[in-house]
Amino acid sequence: MEKRKILVLSADHRFGTELVSHAVHLAERLDCELLAVNIHRTEVDPPFRAAAQLSGMRLKSSAEPLGIGCTQILRSGSPKEVIQSIQTEFRRIEMIVTDIERSEDLDGSELSIPIVHVLSNPTKGEETMKTQASAGRTQHWKPTVLYGLATAAVYAAVFLNADTVMSYFTRGSWYAAMPIATVFVVSFVHGSFASHLWSLLGIEATKKDAMRKTEKAVVEKKRTATKRPRAYAHINPFHNV
Repeated sequence: MEKRKILVLSADHRFGTELVSHAVHLAERLDCELLAVNIHRTEVDPPFRAAAQLSGMRLKSSAEPLGIGCTQILRSGSPKEVIQSIQTEFRRIEMIVTDIERSEDLDGSELSIPIVHVLSNPTKGEETMKTQASAGRTQHWKPTVLYGLATAAVYAAVFLNADTVMSYFTRGSWYAAMPIATVFVVSFVHGSFASHLWSLLGIEATKKDAMRKTEKAVVEKKRTATKRPRAYAHINPFHNV
């Protein structure tokens, strides 16, 4: 009896690492064979064939040790046309595993076969967020260095001139404001240095809205269901007396 197959589809000369891992895992669990297909938009040329066969060998090296049969074929055209032609040649194709992004050209409802899309690369949104995060961290380099030097200078000035500082701080009158001013200066410089340093390391403070949502979720989980009053029947033993 012919074994069930999983169609591993790639619109490139190579099979991505995530695609190979996902396809082999599904084939092992569902007891299926792999039918690996590399698609070229135009006619398959020798360089594409050589690169595709090399990638196919890597796929087979991951599947065959687990007892999973793997067959590779090369086709040209659109993914939808290739799938339809393969369905006429091969039987018992249970599903398609591909790293091709969802599009009108690859619609599982029209092909009457389930399609599993594997994301081999991060989405544009994730890439944008990573770029923004790295750019934000870069902006904290200069303030971190400047405030770090300023903090070291303030501490050094206070400790190296301890006698002079104490003589002025203990004179009384308006000199009493000098310790308070010094504390504010040290607090501002050191606090700015610490803030930029944490931001440079990628550690940001939790926003109040997020904290409120978390607290609300915790409170809702701890709530217990209100007990409804139950009706009890009571028989008076002296009813007929």
